[in-house]
Amino acid sequence: MPRVTGTYARSTTLGETVHAFVPPANPALSADAFLVLNHQAELALARLSGVAGLVPSVDWLLYSAIRKEALLTSQIEATGRSGRMETFPQAS
Repeated sequence: MPRVTGTYARSTTLGETVHAFVPPANPALSADAFLVLNHQAELALARLSGVAGLVPSVDWLLYSAIRKEALLTSQIEATGRSGRMETFPQAS
C-alpha cells in the first residue's frame, strides 16, 4: 500500500512558479480523546508552579532542568560528558 502524506500545489505569483506541500487534513477527533492528556498536562503545570514557588529563583530552577536534560542527552548520544560540564570544551 503506497503511503500518501500529502500533495504539492503549484502557484504562480508575480511570474514566479512555486510549489507548496499540502499535508492531508487531520481526521476529526473528539474532545474526549484529549481529556486525559489535557488533565495530565494541567497537573504537570501545577506541580511546576508549586516547585517554582519553593526555589529562590525561577532562573535557577530552569538552569538546573536544562543542565539535567543536557546531561541525559549527552549520555544518550554517548558523547562522554560527565555531570561536571567543562566551561571551555576542547575542540575535537
